[in-house]
Amino acid sequence: MFTGGVLRKEIVANSFNNKVVVAIILVLLFGGLFAWIYFYEKDKPSKSRMEEDTRFEDISVVEEDPETIARLTIEKDGNKIVFNKKSDELWVFEEPIEEAAEKTKVDEVLGFLTDIKAMREVSGDESDYSLDPHLGKVIMEMNDGRKVEILVGDQNPEMTGYYIKIMGDDKKYLMRTIDYNQIFKDTEYFKKMKEEELTE
Repeated sequence: MFTGGVLRKEIVANSFNNKVVVAIILVLLFGGLFAWIYFYEKDKPSKSRMEEDTRFEDISVVEEDPETIARLTIEKDGNKIVFNKKSDELWVFEEPIEEAAEKTKVDEVLGFLTDIKAMREVSGDESDYSLDPHLGKVIMEMNDGRKVEILVGDQNPEMTGYYIKIMGDDKKYLMRTIDYNQIFKDTEYFKKMKEEELTE
């Protein structure tokens, strides 16, 4: 009876010890899991921040009637193109050459310039985006004497857009690269097509 009692006590003690060990292991496992979740979520950007980084808005930056534009200047990389509207059917170069321009192409560019929509507004100094000094510039002069001057800076690191600013407005925006490419063309692009080119 004595031996059996000792054996039972040892069995109970071992069972208790095993339960304690299992409990400790479970506590460690759950503690480790909790710690991993805590630090993972801590370093992970918030949902609103992630949405902000990936959100593409359509912010109206410029809204003008293209029919009211009388003069257009486009500057980029030290090159300057100036157009003057002689009539509803005729745009001519003032710089760097003096001849008629292809009306449909000037109108096409004006279509983008008079309805610029930005992907989003950005913060920071103008120098951070090469807006001061700027890398490019567009000036639209209206029939009523008003001017809209658009300054263009660097392309963003993701290469999805270019930074722009409207003179007289402190806000800075990111304009889509595809819109930028539709605006900044070279002189050859705007030259009036010759008759033989039209018949090809």
